[in-house]
Amino acid sequence: MAKQDSVVRELNPIGKYRIRILATDKGQVLDIREYIQDSSFEGFTRRGIRLTIPVETDLLRHAAYELPSAPEPTTRRKK
Repeated sequence: MAKQDSVVRELNPIGKYRIRILATDKGQVLDIREYIQDSSFEGFTRRGIRLTIPVETDLLRHAAYELPSAPEPTTRRKK
């Protein structure tokens, strides 16, 4: 996170990844980044992705709608 970035909102973590909305000098971004806690280091790593809000998020939402739906779950057991 650059010095001019500030956290607007922090969402629930998913595993070792932290999801935050950051305010930057270029607008808001969705930041999904690995966070490590161990005896020698605690903090965000360079592993992650930043998406400009709303440009890339709108594209991702559109792409998600194009995905085929998952098959219905079944209770039948395979023989």
